[in-house]
Amino acid sequence: MKNKTRRLASVLVAMLLLALSAVPASAYTAVTGGTVTVQEELHVAGSVIPNVTYELKTTSNMTGYSNGGVDYFYAGAIDVSKFPTGTSLATLSFGPTDTLPADGKLKKDFSIDLSSLSFTQPGIYYWTVEKVASGAGATGDPKVSNEKKTLYLVVRVVDNSGNLEISYGLSESLSSTTKINSIVDNYPAKEPQLTIEKLVRGALGSKDQYFMFTVNLSGMSAVAGNTLPVNTAGGPGTPATTLFGEPANYANPTSVTIGADGTASVVFWLKDDEDVSIKLIQGATYNVTETEEPGYTSEYKIVGEGDYVSGLTTGNHSIGESAVEVLFRNTKDATVPTGVLLSVAPAIAVITIGGAGLLIMLASRKRKQH
Repeated sequence: MKNKTRRLASVLVAMLLLALSAVPASAYTAVTGGTVTVQEELHVAGSVIPNVTYELKTTSNMTGYSNGGVDYFYAGAIDVSKFPTGTSLATLSFGPTDTLPADGKLKKDFSIDLSSLSFTQPGIYYWTVEKVASGAGATGDPKVSNEKKTLYLVVRVVDNSGNLEISYGLSESLSSTTKINSIVDNYPAKEPQLTIEKLVRGALGSKDQYFMFTVNLSGMSAVAGNTLPVNTAGGPGTPATTLFGEPANYANPTSVTIGADGTASVVFWLKDDEDVSIKLIQGATYNVTETEEPGYTSEYKIVGEGDYVSGLTTGNHSIGESAVEVLFRNTKDATVPTGVLLSVAPAIAVITIGGAGLLIMLASRKRKQH
């Protein structure tokens, strides 16, 4: 029994050695991938930096390259499941915390790590890759352009005198042997202004009185965290007294900071013929409300959208590419009490009658003289 067991073990060992000898050992030393670096350039035409994240993501599994009936793909020992569809290869983000260079070109690098790929045979391997934009700046308006959407991550492994050499990079086409070094996107200068102007009319309307305005902004997620400038060139002064209830020595803000939720609220005090302008972005929503002042009738109009309408608030309006001007007009007319006129009427009558009598007397004397 023991002899049979020994003979069976010997047979199994012999079969295993035969099987191993049938597998040819690779003549190559495996090569491993490195890092693919591509520069992303965001060209900002205006003064506002959008919140935007760019991502390089695979849209196909690894594929072998074939051309003219020649198959250039040899899997060798590589794991073909590496970087399956939907794999995020690299991401980078821009936002208001970045410093905008004088030329308006923000630059950051995508870095794709290929160190998990090991190759033991020559071949050409590639994945299709899409560059996608995400975050508020990509979905808001104006939109960030995306000039190169579909790219190819190409790995070439070649035999050089018995040794494997590896090269890799992003390419615009499989037939191109040129790697791309940069990707350019543009953020257009669509920064329309919202201007609010104050007009005071009427016999009792004061040109020195300040009126309070509250401006609420929303839909600004694309530029959350940015500080947008307020232009005060058309006014406003600084109230020096509290004669009409405004805060003494109040200074109107010169900027508006957009919150993380894309909203902001700011207060201005304006008197007759003063205005302020806030730089916004296309697609933002504004609402301007004036605080009521007793004795004044209040009306407003959005220039180019009809005549004045009664009210203290514009309600919510979306801003497009063009600048928007909102006029608020307050009127306070004189209503003279009737009693004032009656109290002076008798005196006026006496003067009138007396004057008439004097004229009659003078006329009679002249007739007698003649």
